[in-house]
Amino acid sequence: MNSQENGISLQLQKFKESTSKKRQEFQKKAILRFLLIFILSHLLRTLTTESVTEEVEIDNQIKDGHVQMSLEVQSLIPKSEREANLFHKEKRLEIEKVQVLDSKNLDTSFVLIKVELPSTSVSKIVENPRGWKLIPKRKITNNKKVSYEILL
Repeated sequence: MNSQENGISLQLQKFKESTSKKRQEFQKKAILRFLLIFILSHLLRTLTTESVTEEVEIDNQIKDGHVQMSLEVQSLIPKSEREANLFHKEKRLEIEKVQVLDSKNLDTSFVLIKVELPSTSVSKIVENPRGWKLIPKRKITNNKKVSYEILL
């Protein structure tokens, strides 16, 4: 006895047809839902984005005693932050009160930034051009050992 004689193939064929119809109906419903959500979100987006956004003006005047430089650094601060500190990962150097003028993301985890920094700390960057990290602004504490002389 083969499957055609006892009616198994007929039941299997009906099952395949019903599941294919259900799948096609589900796909049609999913496409209609997607189109409906897409059109509604697009309409709402066009209605809500008519407000004018304010542009932030950046003062391009260089302050006295400051220098503008471009550096490739790792950044731990958001793009909206305009003041930060520069920290060298290997030598543990830190430059305080750096003004971030412009930043561009690179392909890697690095960011190309244009900074304005005090001219007294330019030599630190020239001596160590790589390995800098942009960290949130903080006060640097200098813990220098003071040597005392005992006079007799």
